[in-house]
Amino acid sequence: MNSVADVKEEEEGKLMAKTAKEAGIKHFIFSTLPETKERSGGKYQNVYHFDGKWRIEQYARTLGFEIESYVAPSCYLQNFAGGVARLVGLLIHLG
Repeated sequence: MNSVADVKEEEEGKLMAKTAKEAGIKHFIFSTLPETKERSGGKYQNVYHFDGKWRIEQYARTLGFEIESYVAPSCYLQNFAGGVARLVGLLIHLG
C-alpha cells in the first residue's frame, strides 16, 4: 500500500468487523472486492482498494460470525453515465 487513505480503509474495515463481533452481531454483511495482485500474477500492483477490501473480508471470516454475507458487485448502474444507463432506464420504464 502506498496511500494513507488505503491503509485507513483497511484498518477501519477490520475494526468495524471486530466491533460488530464484540457487539454480538450475528449476521455480518460486507461489500468486498477480489484480490488482484496475486490473481494477476503481479501485473496489477496498485489496486489498493480491491486488495484492502479482500483482506478485510479474510479477517472477518476468522471472527466466527453466525452468518456472513459478502457482496461483490461487478459494477453499479451509475458507472454507465452514457447510453447503457439510458437504455436500461428505458427498459425498466417499459416494464
